[in-house]
Amino acid sequence: MNGKDTALGSSHRPVSRASGKRMTMGVVAICASFALTSPPASAETTPSQTTVNGSATAAVNEAMVNEGIHAYSRQLKSIPATQAGKAAGPASNQVLESMALAVDSWKCATGLVCFYTGANGTGKKCEWRVADPDWTSGSKTCSWATTHNVKSVDNRGTNPYLSGVAYYLKRHYASRSRVGCTPQGRRGNLTGTYKLLSHQWINGSCG
Repeated sequence: MNGKDTALGSSHRPVSRASGKRMTMGVVAICASFALTSPPASAETTPSQTTVNGSATAAVNEAMVNEGIHAYSRQLKSIPATQAGKAAGPASNQVLESMALAVDSWKCATGLVCFYTGANGTGKKCEWRVADPDWTSGSKTCSWATTHNVKSVDNRGTNPYLSGVAYYLKRHYASRSRVGCTPQGRRGNLTGTYKLLSHQWINGSCG
């Protein structure tokens, strides 16, 4: 997100004070729901540690929060910018934008492993369904591999006979360049201090 909702500049009839009050209460309720259902953010203390993926309950909660965000966004789009600021307030709008950013994060399809340049599954993404001994060459490459550090990873692998995805600083899975491993079905932030050039699914120790 760029921090602004361009739709707020559209010309519409002003909102009443009563409507503004109801919308303020609405965003407060959304923010409270988000605070209760979102897991605490955590970062990897060592390259090999990653955070646990959300459970089915968390997925349901996330869907409920998403619906609230979209509903509130539709309300804001029907109000002139000056009125919207009075109805929701700057602090509420900032929270809403942060929540919308969370909705757009961790977009990784089942069966893939995804690496991101930003924390919490944001920024540029490179994804694979299989191992890759060299991110910079071959049939599939990662355009930012040599220019950006990897800050988060999401392993959506489903093969029960594999333990996770190991990733390396050098090409061809050079053993001494392994900096971490994310178990199947898990995701998390990395230290964000290094670039990666290869990865592979393994059936040995991961974590």
